[in-house]
Amino acid sequence: MHRQRGDDEALKLGVDSFRESRRQALIEARLREMDVRDRGLLGEEAQRRAALGNHTERLAELELQRRRQGGERIEELEREQGRAEAERDRRQAKRDQAQEAAQQLQAELPGDAHGFAELVERAQNELQDRQRASAALDDAISDRLGGKRDDERRFGEVRSELEAMQRTPSNIPAPMQKLRARLAEETGIAEAALPFVGELIQVRSEEQGWQGAIERVLGGFALSLLVDDKHYNDVAEWVNRTHLGMRFTYYRVRRNDDAFAREPSAKSLLHKLELREHVFESWLRRELGKRFDYECVDAKQLRNVDRGITREGQRRRRSPPLDPRLQQPRQGGCLRA
Repeated sequence: MHRQRGDDEALKLGVDSFRESRRQALIEARLREMDVRDRGLLGEEAQRRAALGNHTERLAELELQRRRQGGERIEELEREQGRAEAERDRRQAKRDQAQEAAQQLQAELPGDAHGFAELVERAQNELQDRQRASAALDDAISDRLGGKRDDERRFGEVRSELEAMQRTPSNIPAPMQKLRARLAEETGIAEAALPFVGELIQVRSEEQGWQGAIERVLGGFALSLLVDDKHYNDVAEWVNRTHLGMRFTYYRVRRNDDAFAREPSAKSLLHKLELREHVFESWLRRELGKRFDYECVDAKQLRNVDRGITREGQRRRRSPPLDPRLQQPRQGGCLRA
């Protein structure tokens, strides 16, 4: 609805801009006509007034000449009179046109050259103001159209992600799924053989109250890719030669990795997780036990456990000092294990 309203407003602005441009064109045309008339009227006005002032006297002279001369001279004088009247009518018509143009500018036609020059300057200033306003409207329309294109692009991206989720329901972000699809296509490994940790585990339905806290504890581990030992070298080579553009963690799963798995405590977070039946299930269960065997307790009990977590996400982990050699920062945008 907001986008439709924005489109309607943009169209309205476009119509207003077109109307103003047409008005400016008419003003410019009238100004040119008025300029032409001004050059003619300035010289002709004085002559016309003098001619009109002497009209009675001229008519008397013509009448006298007519009486003194024959019919041929009378016809010539009549023709001269007709030309004078036609010139008068032509000048009056031009003045009427100038008056009409002045009315369109909501002004009175001046009676002298100085006033006419001021009117022309005023019209030119108004034209410049209209041009600036029109340019501002054009810029606003361009900005709105640009914003609309950005909205359409973002909408397309979101729709693509939704379609991808509908095709393959997953709690893994779409960019990570696209990266896996690219890896599978370029290495020839089936996508099904490259699961993310988060696709193999979920919080049990009766433990949904702990889901937020558990998701924060698992963190990036849930977005890690599991790679079978037989595919590991192909994946590692692909990662080394590919610009990923994001952090990417993958783990090597060996068949002997499920040789030992510690039994979790009765209150362990692990009891709240449900693992999907998969060839990597034993390995994943062992890794979860090593990394996330937190006791689920309340805030008062948290201080009494070595590794614990509350429903609100508070966490306690009492660990031995780390070997300084293990505290060196890792370089690059991908991690292996």
